[in-house]
Amino acid sequence: MLASLPGAARAAFAPAGSLPGLGSGRIWSVAVDPAAPATLLAGTDSGLFGSRDGGATWKSELAGMRVWVAGFDVRHPTMAFAGTDGAGVYASADAGATWAPASIGIPDPHVRALAFGLDGIAAGTDSGVAVTPDGKSWRDAGLDGYHVAALTVAANSPQFTLIAGTDGGKGGFLFRNSGGNAWEVLQSGLPGDAVVSSLTSGPIDQAVPKRPVLAATSKGIFRSGDGGTTWTQSGGVPVSALRSVGSMTTSAPSARLTGVV
Repeated sequence: MLASLPGAARAAFAPAGSLPGLGSGRIWSVAVDPAAPATLLAGTDSGLFGSRDGGATWKSELAGMRVWVAGFDVRHPTMAFAGTDGAGVYASADAGATWAPASIGIPDPHVRALAFGLDGIAAGTDSGVAVTPDGKSWRDAGLDGYHVAALTVAANSPQFTLIAGTDGGKGGFLFRNSGGNAWEVLQSGLPGDAVVSSLTSGPIDQAVPKRPVLAATSKGIFRSGDGGTTWTQSGGVPVSALRSVGSMTTSAPSARLTGVV
């Protein structure tokens, strides 16, 4: 066991406070304010909840709708965004205390994923991807007809590069976009029938200016160290633990943690 190894430490997890009114509803995403880590947002079946004390207590901040995903703008951490099930994107200029609709130009109101980079913000919807430089107005960035379940920023320079994972619509694949509306299919090292539920990117290494990317799929966890061009399967995670991914529908994206990298 890990705890028996020399120098090993137990993970410092503790129960968080309950979310008032959530009941049996699900929590779909949790986001941490990079400028104030005690500030958290949780997207749930019963709206968006916020905490200002590291999760000890929570308050409903955006009620009356299911919130699939929430996150903070890496450039302006007090700017927060929430993607909803049918009501588009909401934005907050005060780290989640107040919210307003921010969906001008969004091609589909079912927003299931958000990704934040130095050149803008991307939203994954039930019919493609939209991007915005400032969170005020959006433009269609392609993948129309694909149900985009996951997004991540693979690089900020020399181009703002996105990787998108789909779990329905025209097919289940990973795609990469380096500007414009053209997307390339990423297949090297990936099973052709893998359903993608979550994507995340790590920090840029000093020697290799491309973020390592992890993809959680119905066939296991896969890693890319070259911006998504090639993938290798990661060990240690039982495929049985990911079995529910294969039965996902577009109305039930997987739970995820949303961070800024």
